[in-house]
Amino acid sequence: MDNNKKTSGEMILRFGRVAIFAHWAHTVTFFMLALTGMIIYIKSFSFLAVLFGGFQGVRLVHRIMAVAFIICPLISLAANFKGFQEWMKDVTTWGKNEFLFLKMFPRELFGLPVEFPPQSQFNAGEKINSLLQVFGCTLLALSGIVIWFKQYFPVVLVQWALPVHDLTFILTFSAALGHAYMACGLPATRHGINGMLSGYVKEEWARHHYPLWVKKVKGDQA
Repeated sequence: MDNNKKTSGEMILRFGRVAIFAHWAHTVTFFMLALTGMIIYIKSFSFLAVLFGGFQGVRLVHRIMAVAFIICPLISLAANFKGFQEWMKDVTTWGKNEFLFLKMFPRELFGLPVEFPPQSQFNAGEKINSLLQVFGCTLLALSGIVIWFKQYFPVVLVQWALPVHDLTFILTFSAALGHAYMACGLPATRHGINGMLSGYVKEEWARHHYPLWVKKVKGDQA
């Protein structure tokens, strides 16, 4: 979301402070909501309720995290709306290279050598995950509000909100786990998590994975 154009030596600034805040605020609230939600609705997870002082504590934490889940993105939007626009423009821009990337991606997933077609700041897989999270989490928030304040909504809407909330959670949670594996487990891509810690990644690594973005950032120096 925050596309600062500064570079530093062999490192290049991939994400600014607002993007880092938005990412980790979303990560913490999303997985806390996932954990507390599974404790509430899945019997095999109910033994974990003791960590929150019982089911009443679980429900309280779930609601607190739900509020933060909604507010934190709004704070990020207010802090850097231009960055959000640039991010959305990038992840909704698709061409031949993105589809070729998806075709070749399984090779990297299984540790095989691969030369991807040039990608922008976000590759095709990251674009899919970004869109899933944006639209999926919006749907989670809206359906969650209906479930929480069900007395103010028509019965039919509440009945639809429950399965929509559950199915959307399954989809976004699966995507989040895949994203976490790519960021932390896969040798070829796990360096990228540094961009969400310090903001910087190695320029050589960025040139290999996001050459179009590096060229845009560095201009004639690329």
